[in-house]
Amino acid sequence: MCGWPATDRFESESDKHLTLRARHKSSRWKSRVTTAVLSLAAVMLLAAVWAFIEPTLLVVSRTTVTSPEVPSAFSGKRIVFVTDVHAGPSYRRERVARLVDTINNQRPHIVILGGDYVGGADGGAEDFYPEAARIDAPMGVLAVLGNHDGREGADVARSELASIGAVLLENQNARVRVQGAWIRVGGVADSSAGEPDVYGAARDIAKGEYAILVSHTPDTFARGLSAVPGAFDLALAGHTHAGQVTLFGLAAPWTPSAYGERYRQGWLEERGVPILVSRGVGTVYVPVRFFAVPEIHVIELRTGDASVVKGRSEVHGDWWPLGR
Repeated sequence: MCGWPATDRFESESDKHLTLRARHKSSRWKSRVTTAVLSLAAVMLLAAVWAFIEPTLLVVSRTTVTSPEVPSAFSGKRIVFVTDVHAGPSYRRERVARLVDTINNQRPHIVILGGDYVGGADGGAEDFYPEAARIDAPMGVLAVLGNHDGREGADVARSELASIGAVLLENQNARVRVQGAWIRVGGVADSSAGEPDVYGAARDIAKGEYAILVSHTPDTFARGLSAVPGAFDLALAGHTHAGQVTLFGLAAPWTPSAYGERYRQGWLEERGVPILVSRGVGTVYVPVRFFAVPEIHVIELRTGDASVVKGRSEVHGDWWPLGR
């Protein structure tokens, strides 16, 4: 009888020890869950903040494109390609003014505008065109229309582009001349304002002429380049915004292209033709970007063996240069 109390005490102390261990494990698990939830919330908050900051940045991407078809008089000439500004409520005139200053600071010989100058039914014309008139390109400004230009009024866009001295290319091409030599720039109409016709854009381009094809949407290139083989040496487009909101730049949940990720962004090549799909400058629907930083492009033409060599890029803020 005298041994029972000791056994009871031992079992009671053992139960207490097990209970304390269980509570300690539960506390550690709850602490880890809390830390994970708070960390995820912090990451999501930072990502949300960054998504609103990113549209205020601007990358100036530099690339040298070399081709034996480039006339020697054009070797070293700089083209600035700008697309998808989407002037309007999220990109007002003062921002367009800073963009034009950045374009002019690149000392371009030629400026090519890739469409979507306005947001679409948002009154962006009065924000974009007065400032675009200041673009300084001694060899010319050439342009195509985008789908949002059609929505806001294709005739308004045509009139405004003419008023600032830009050459609008709708299923046609134009010669850009210097020192008795020339290259051709062809552009296709956007489906919002006409019927895209790559044959019209390629009309009269002779073998051996260096020619650039400009389309607001890169989808034109899927069949267009094969329809006129050998006509174009370089192709430029925008429209996709690289998806605008991406999965850390690796992919995009949605890209406005029938070909998905194929033409989402960057330098590509099809049928031997270098293709540039720009991320563009502005935003649509909501003023956010995520790992799809706005950009313009400085393309330097060179005479020589065919190649595309990416150079140094510069990142600018809306009000300050972050790298030069």
